[in-house]
Amino acid sequence: MAKDEPPRKEGLSTLPGVLAGLAALITAVTGLLVAIKEAGWLSYFRPPEISRDVNSGGGSNTPSQPALRPQAPANGASEVVLPDVREYRLGPELYTILNAILSSGSEKENTLRFRIRLFNTGGYPAAFLENSFRLVIDGLPSSPVKYPIQLVHADAAKEGEVTFSVPVGVASAKLVIKAQGVGAEGATTSIPIRFAASSARR
Repeated sequence: MAKDEPPRKEGLSTLPGVLAGLAALITAVTGLLVAIKEAGWLSYFRPPEISRDVNSGGGSNTPSQPALRPQAPANGASEVVLPDVREYRLGPELYTILNAILSSGSEKENTLRFRIRLFNTGGYPAAFLENSFRLVIDGLPSSPVKYPIQLVHADAAKEGEVTFSVPVGVASAKLVIKAQGVGAEGATTSIPIRFAASSARR
């Protein structure tokens, strides 16, 4: 008489059951990760992106600066002749002139627009305001007619447009930048600029 065969084990003990259980587990974990990502919880665990500060020459790390985005002059405008050096450090504040464009305004005045970036490398906020900029023509300073009003936080950078009115016929001027943040009070720089003859006289 043959021995009775042992009963077959059903459920998770069989290969199809094991595979079905693993598939259910993977589906549950994937759904949980998607829910956590959509809730924004993963952003709290992302380390800040840093890059080596090429200006310091040391080993300290500072946030990377935004790439330059030069703008081509529009019709009826011409670029201003600027010094080769476009970056100016005033204490913890680093100003970069991205471009400068002179365009015709009226019979008596032209419009001079600067695109400037302020990179605040200090530990306190810096101001990007009207009194940060002056245009000096024949020894007389003038305030901008259009300017940014922004607060640049520590280890951050912002760009803004500063606009001046320039009398027709002026061939040169100086842009004066004055730092406004903590650690750079009173620090200034004077940047000589020139206009092409065809642009200066309309």
